[in-house]
Amino acid sequence: MMKKHIVIAGLAVVLAASLAHAVPIGFFPGLDELIERADAIVILRVDRHVTDFGSPTLYSTHDCYIYQTLKGDIPTNKTIRLQLMDTRTSFVTPYAIHSTHLMFLTKKRTGDEPTDYRTIEIRGANIRLTPFGHEKMPAGKTTKDQIRSLLKRTVEYNEKQHDKERAFLEHMIKGTAEPTGAPAKEIKDQPDQLCQMLFDGCIARRGKINTSTVMAASHIVAGRGRNTGFWTTVLRELQKGEEQSEIGCVRVLGKMLAIDAAARDVIRREKETGETGQWQASICLGPEVVTELVERGKKADRFRVDHYAIALARARVPEAKDFFRMILRDDTGKHYMASAKFHAAVGLAQLSHPTGFEWLIANSGDPLPTISNAWPPGVPDLNVNTCCVAALRHLSGENKLSTKQEWQTWWKTVDKKLLPKSHVTLVDP
Repeated sequence: MMKKHIVIAGLAVVLAASLAHAVPIGFFPGLDELIERADAIVILRVDRHVTDFGSPTLYSTHDCYIYQTLKGDIPTNKTIRLQLMDTRTSFVTPYAIHSTHLMFLTKKRTGDEPTDYRTIEIRGANIRLTPFGHEKMPAGKTTKDQIRSLLKRTVEYNEKQHDKERAFLEHMIKGTAEPTGAPAKEIKDQPDQLCQMLFDGCIARRGKINTSTVMAASHIVAGRGRNTGFWTTVLRELQKGEEQSEIGCVRVLGKMLAIDAAARDVIRREKETGETGQWQASICLGPEVVTELVERGKKADRFRVDHYAIALARARVPEAKDFFRMILRDDTGKHYMASAKFHAAVGLAQLSHPTGFEWLIANSGDPLPTISNAWPPGVPDLNVNTCCVAALRHLSGENKLSTKQEWQTWWKTVDKKLLPKSHVTLVDP
């Protein structure tokens, strides 16, 4: 009994010491009062932790992307640094990377505060939201209506997540194996939360994120989102015409089209041989994707057009042929760069068009300039001649040819009806 009292007394001392240094959190005063006290109310995404958790003030500093500003003058679609407090009664921080929150903020009160805004010290000033769907202002004519709309959506989302987690735990308790697959319609009817989170955080509005992270996110979204129907979300974002997200959208759609192209190869081979493989190949993207890429690619400037050329070269569709030829003619006054011409030539050659082969051969002897954004696998450098030779070897199956003269001689005698022997895989940086 004495030991129990000692333990309780010790905990009381520790808690009293921590509370003496902490910022007191006020009770929820009602929504109207909370809105009134806030200098700013925003929907934000946590993109980076600047300071560690565990401060006696209960604040930690983060770089946050601002989706929407419901009150105040904090700019949207930008990343700002904020001091955030967890005003809930919980020992686990809610501020995971890419988590989304409704935050009630107050302006700094003294000059030595590290950020211009921080969370109000009131319960309810931080609400964890659904991880997607915040590109538009929430429904409602007033700030209060908008907040209530957000909260209703959050309640519905949390209930669904709770039900899924409970069902899985019950499944674990029974000890039986989890089903390995679900019908395609069932998958497509569910919102792809992982793709949405990666797309929002790393692709569409990525801010200061390193290239390897962006490419990894693009790969995951392309592979997963193609099957779940998330490609329609990427297409809609591209159609908005926002420069910040354009290249990321084009890259992801191009990767998805590359998988569709591989699926067409499998389907054709199965029809020819009568043998079926382990992969149940299917075409997932609609024809509107290629149409959109071609039309936007024709209008793109000399720097962005390369990304469209890469995406459509990966697609290997005849609808892109005129677009590729336009780049190689270079008669629009845009003075396309060699990298865009290389990818256009690869695209044409994969469609059995002689102009593509001829451009690759003509540029197989000059080391300058260099290729950017995507290139054949395994090249020792990115010089244009190195990439041209690598591409020609894939297209022709002639792995021993190297010099421009050797390729010119081969082109004069080869049966062009049998080309290409294979396609060119383009790898990312």
